[in-house]
Amino acid sequence: MDEMSTSSSTLGLNGNEQRSLLGFDKPLKSKQKKKYIGIVTFILIPIIVFLLCVFGITISIIIIVKSLKKRSSEIKFVAWGDWGRQGNYYQDAVADMMNRWCHEVNECNFIVSTGDNFYPDGVKSADSVEFKKSFEEIYLLDKQTYLKDNTYYMCFGNHDYKAYPTAQIQYGETHENWIIPKPYYERDIKSENGDNSLRILFVDTVPLINKYYEGGVNHSAIIEQNTKEQLSWFEDALDRATNENVFTIVVGHHPLHSLTNKNATELMDMQATIEKLMAKYHVSIYFAGHVHNLQYASVEKEDFVVYNVLTGAGSKIVPIPTKQETNMAIEIDYNKFKYAEGGFVGVQLNSDGNQLDVQYISHEYELLFEKKFKFDPQAKDKTRYQEI
Repeated sequence: MDEMSTSSSTLGLNGNEQRSLLGFDKPLKSKQKKKYIGIVTFILIPIIVFLLCVFGITISIIIIVKSLKKRSSEIKFVAWGDWGRQGNYYQDAVADMMNRWCHEVNECNFIVSTGDNFYPDGVKSADSVEFKKSFEEIYLLDKQTYLKDNTYYMCFGNHDYKAYPTAQIQYGETHENWIIPKPYYERDIKSENGDNSLRILFVDTVPLINKYYEGGVNHSAIIEQNTKEQLSWFEDALDRATNENVFTIVVGHHPLHSLTNKNATELMDMQATIEKLMAKYHVSIYFAGHVHNLQYASVEKEDFVVYNVLTGAGSKIVPIPTKQETNMAIEIDYNKFKYAEGGFVGVQLNSDGNQLDVQYISHEYELLFEKKFKFDPQAKDKTRYQEI
């Protein structure tokens, strides 16, 4: 009976006759039970925690890797212009929102300036205090997590030509995040995984505006520029971009089309040079500043369409003129969006390299306007780049 009783208690554990699931043969007293429960707890809890950590970390790594893989083929950047005023007007607020946008899209690949980098009269040397007061102490502060270590691709505006634009080139020679190797240049920007590419042609528009040869800028600086050489380079770059079927945008300071009360000859000079060559090779997307506000204008002609992304609201704002005030009333019909407060544009090229999304963002982080462009590399006419 004792043996049977022992066998039965092993199968059906109850009371003080309970056996340990770890294989102990004798009934456990209360103190013993507490002792062994403590030992089991001491052994099992670290094992459970370890397994949870391992599996948790593994799952997190998988999620992060998938996320990185997904975003690494995209190309993201912000573009802003007319900004260098030692943090005054909207400059600080716009910088903060640029940083925020880059954070929310999981980092920007680079930053683009549409010119007028230093007010009111450019810089005279690479040691100018303006680099510190208007650039480094605004965009390179520790709080600007997504701006401070980024790469800035620059171009010149008319205010940069009031002094010595070459000083900005010299500054870039000792500051690797400031890129402007010459007044006009080309860059192929690769995605993180190298599978995607965006080509940007930076043009120097100031020497293309005839009125500046009569005054308003440093005459010695502007006459040094060879406009024929620049336009020859520009045509060659457009031709190569078309033949190589790479998504291409053009960045300059002066607009091709805009609502402005500036001298109408500025637009005419730009249309006779930059727009004429863009039309020839059906490269349609142009980023500019100069007007001190945000605008978007879509201009369709018989054999060409040009999309004007105007982002010149980096600091001081100029009101947008009415139809009665503007020198070119026809521009009213082209204009699809206008905003006269601080802001910038955030731009994303999708992972397939065939769609560009442009978002106009205010100094208060409002999405003001959005436009998407589709790229068809097989098209050789005005349908090569299209609004969608």
